Amino acid sequence: VLYQQRQSSDAPLRLPLPEQAAAIVELIELMPPEHLPQALKALNTSQLEVTVSEQVPALSQGNGWFPMVSWLVQRYVGKLGDRVVQVGGDGQLLDQQSFQIVVRSRDGRYITLRTHQDVLQHILWMRWFSVLLVLLLVIGGGSLWLLNRQIRPLESLVQAVERFGERVAEQPLAEQGAPEIRSLVLAFNHMQARIRRLVEGQSRMFAAISHDLGTYLTRLRLRVEYLADDHQRERAIRDIEQMQILMTDTLTLARLEHGAEPLGRVNLSALVARQVAGFREVGSSVDWKPCAPLWVHGSVAALGRAIANLVANALKYAGAAELTLHAAGDKIELRVEDRGPGIPPALRDLVLEPFYRADGARNLDTPGSGLGLAIVVDIVRRHDGSLLLGDREGGGLRVTVTLPADTGR
Repeated sequence: VLYQQRQSSDAPLRLPLPEQAAAIVELIELMPPEHLPQALKALNTSQLEVTVSEQVPALSQGNGWFPMVSWLVQRYVGKLGDRVVQVGGDGQLLDQQSFQIVVRSRDGRYITLRTHQDVLQHILWMRWFSVLLVLLLVIGGGSLWLLNRQIRPLESLVQAVERFGERVAEQPLAEQGAPEIRSLVLAFNHMQARIRRLVEGQSRMFAAISHDLGTYLTRLRLRVEYLADDHQRERAIRDIEQMQILMTDTLTLARLEHGAEPLGRVNLSALVARQVAGFREVGSSVDWKPCAPLWVHGSVAALGRAIANLVANALKYAGAAELTLHAAGDKIELRVEDRGPGIPPALRDLVLEPFYRADGARNLDTPGSGLGLAIVVDIVRRHDGSLLLGDREGGGLRVTVTLPADTGR
């Protein structure tokens, strides 16, 4: 509306410049009284009226006195020297149609410069613009606040979905926000509960099968001992042991998928030392140099199983393993190296899949279940870490596990 008013105005606001006002005042002061009427006729225009009087003109600042007017006064005062300058209007400034600059000359007369235009369109528009700006900020801020209140439950839902991909055992989300968002959260909670029941049923099934198969395998092992042929007895015992390993690893992988193991602050240095000590007790060649305590957040049982699997894999293919542990910024790196045949780059992604055997053997004469590295990858992923297979300098395999450091804050 203000813009349209300004555009529809017949003539733009032309207040006399401070230099022009000073020149008019000096001209009137120097002009003889008999020539003053002619000078005023020359100075007056349709936009500007100049008058001279002995009395002080009535001025009203009203409710329109604001910093813009003060700024105008200061500009004219600077050019008019020691003369007294007043700025105002004809009554209430919000209703007036003119604007006046009154200067007291050095001879005591009052010289008035008056504009005959709608000054509100040109000076007071800043006030209305400020009001509109404040309203926009208030409305915009309120809208952003309301929008944030609606987005926050969606952000919580996204985080819950990401956590649910790692751990099935998660608490239901609080149902809050708009009705549509509450319905979405409710549907997610129902889906999460159903999947949790399915996974728990799967874990119970694996546990039951493991228990029953363990009983039958134990009986079968006792009966195999009575075989007269030594060669067949050894092969049968090895087959039974492989079945037990496969059953144990499958159950472990299923439990990891369920994600029910408790989490806490783990001293990874001490955990590696315990695992190394266990391998050394049975005569395995494992090289490890103790280091300062390095902490991570996770499961002691799961991380211990991952370390044991990596060391066992190195011992299986190379007969010896070397472990190093160090901090790298906000990460902790564990390296397990060996001097075995290594893994070709084309197969490094495949060996991390369940039941894949890099040796190409799928017969029962080759020990292993094909789940060792898959279990390690799953454990590392659930601890927000990464696993990298690479070549060791001088030959062999290097497995690097990177985990986020726990600073305890």
